[in-house]
Amino acid sequence: MPNVSSFGAQTDNSVVQGTVTDRAMVIPDIPPQGLMSVGPRVTPNFVEPSLWSALTTYHFFDAVHDAAGASYVAIKPEVPAGTELTDEGYWFLWADPNSQFADLSKLVKTFNGRITQNTADIATKAPNNHASEDTTYGVGNGVNYGHVRLATDGTPATSDANAGIAATPKMVKKFVDNQKNGTIVIIGDSWSYAGIDWARGGVIGNRLMELMNASDAECVAVSGSGYTGGTVNVSFESEIDNITTDASNIKCIFVIGGINDAGKSGISQAVKNFCTKIYAKYKKIPTFYVTSNAPKENSSLYIETTKEISNAITNGVVIKAPYLIDRTDSLWTNDGIHPNTTGLLQFAQNIFGAMNGGCQNTIYTNTLIEGLTVSAYIDKATSRLIVKLHATQPINLTSQQTNVCIMPAKILGNSQVCLSSITLNSEMNNCATLQYLPNGAIVIQLLKNQPTTFTPGQLNMMQSNYPLI
Repeated sequence: MPNVSSFGAQTDNSVVQGTVTDRAMVIPDIPPQGLMSVGPRVTPNFVEPSLWSALTTYHFFDAVHDAAGASYVAIKPEVPAGTELTDEGYWFLWADPNSQFADLSKLVKTFNGRITQNTADIATKAPNNHASEDTTYGVGNGVNYGHVRLATDGTPATSDANAGIAATPKMVKKFVDNQKNGTIVIIGDSWSYAGIDWARGGVIGNRLMELMNASDAECVAVSGSGYTGGTVNVSFESEIDNITTDASNIKCIFVIGGINDAGKSGISQAVKNFCTKIYAKYKKIPTFYVTSNAPKENSSLYIETTKEISNAITNGVVIKAPYLIDRTDSLWTNDGIHPNTTGLLQFAQNIFGAMNGGCQNTIYTNTLIEGLTVSAYIDKATSRLIVKLHATQPINLTSQQTNVCIMPAKILGNSQVCLSSITLNSEMNNCATLQYLPNGAIVIQLLKNQPTTFTPGQLNMMQSNYPLI
């Protein structure tokens, strides 16, 4: 509305009166190029939502933007709904974004995403210090990492992966120790206490205790003893009376010996007497008879003793001992009768292996001729000699051929000689033989009645599985 004001003036000769009406202020739509528009200061009205809509009526100085981000200001008192931003009669292009604005917008969006994620993490995940008596921050289980506590003596044994409880090393050790049970009892001779370990169970007993997960070992062995009394007139039967472990806590009994009975009379009856007594006293306890330990220089005397003892045993499990330890110098003391500590450990390991079918068998190999090798070993668990040929190419013969594979001397005993043969072709005129000699030699002979060629397949058939006891 225009302003109206009255005015008047008077002199001695005249009086003047009147009114003044101001004209309405006109604001130019767009200042002329290069000129300044002088008038009232105006601030754009940033409407919400700020994105231009064809359904909205806008008014003077309303600021909006298009989908690309360009900003426009209304230059008419009223801009009818549906007036496009490109209509310069109603709209003035205020800001046209460039690459810097685009980069800034991208950066802001990136940090906005991080802030949003951090907000969610803080709200749903554990802080750095999340020690608590409850499971506010989530329970660790078989699928998820999470909040756990350590086990104590009162932790239920039924706690599973979903209980959120972790075992300490102490608890693990306690559990393992609790699984150990029972005492290993050793009856025997000097072998059971030979070596440097003179603890209660001896080298053999202590090792068997570990292998069988027992909690203790007791050895009542006497040096020189045997079923018959051995060389010191102390029988295995009398050693039974020296056992101090209560029967309810004995896991198993090992009777290890026979070397001191070699050449004695009455072996069979002495063994039967022992079996009767130990069965009467410990009938519910597993008993293993390891017969007969033999010296480094094995001989038929100890083989025959082993047979006699084994045949006389009336209860328990028999493990034939002469081949449970290798005859190499590094496993024996200088007297050639007693194994050293390393040898005794191998002996104990193979006793356990014979019980479970997993002895440590030493395999000896030798190249007979180019393309033909032989391997030989004693299966300690079964006391059988295994010999096999392995050919990688045909072997041509124009005459008989003999080759030798050497095993440790007297490993088979001084009278262990046998002969095995196999026919290698259908004409029945060519064959091969395997011969085992007392000095440890295994002799392979390829025989012929006419010039011939042995194929790899024929030679690989040549093997033997010979019982030594």
